[in-house]
Amino acid sequence: MGEDWIGAILNGDVEPDENLIHRASLSGINRRIGFLAGQRSNLVPNNQSYESILPDIVLALEQGRILDVDTSLMTEIEQFLLTTIVARTLFSLRKALKSSRDWQAFLGTDDQFGEIDRHLPMQNSLKKVLKARLASNDSPYKNKDGELRNIDELPAVNLIIEEAPSILNPARMKFGSVFRDISRQGRKFGLGLTVVSQQVTEIDNGILSQINTEITMALGNEDERRSAVHTASNDIFPFKHELQVMGTGQAILSASYKGVPLPIQIPEFK
Repeated sequence: MGEDWIGAILNGDVEPDENLIHRASLSGINRRIGFLAGQRSNLVPNNQSYESILPDIVLALEQGRILDVDTSLMTEIEQFLLTTIVARTLFSLRKALKSSRDWQAFLGTDDQFGEIDRHLPMQNSLKKVLKARLASNDSPYKNKDGELRNIDELPAVNLIIEEAPSILNPARMKFGSVFRDISRQGRKFGLGLTVVSQQVTEIDNGILSQINTEITMALGNEDERRSAVHTASNDIFPFKHELQVMGTGQAILSASYKGVPLPIQIPEFK
């Protein structure tokens, strides 16, 4: 099946094989993929390839647009896969761009791999579409002279992870994560990471140690207050008891670029 395995399964072109995949397992995979595909089929009958909006998402972010993704109906693993794929693609493209001197080095040629091939392992059909979009006249990677842009000419992209424990918990970080890479190296590539959570203790310590600005609001749980104090960029221990009784919109701002923490009041937005 190769890289067309999803299309083959949805088309019913995969036969159960007791030595490879059980009939019940195949049916389960078909139901799950069918659910993810939604009501609209993206399959192309002739070649069994499928479309992806990943290039649209990446180019929108590289053009400075704001994308709000509703993950309320997704399971934790689906949220993890979605955010990881988008973040990994964006991070890899920025690394490939930083490693390239010109378009040929970036995109490669028919006879030679480019930096995008080296940094971005993905399905060839999807990579081909992405390359074509990046080389088009309206590409965010082209300057007004049609030359390859530098990273500092692109807008900064901030990835906001809400309900972060479902994605950034230590169990998911066990074998490495693009979010840990972005938290450590993202500044060099114009990428930022914002973590939103009510549970500090459920966030990977490797990511918490790299966050240099924290806005800490009221926390009822003592373990969470202790962890928030421990991971803050400034010493907010004197505010430990305030963290239990602060009202709506009240918070403690701590940052690596400020010498002392600051109590703040966030205005109400209707």
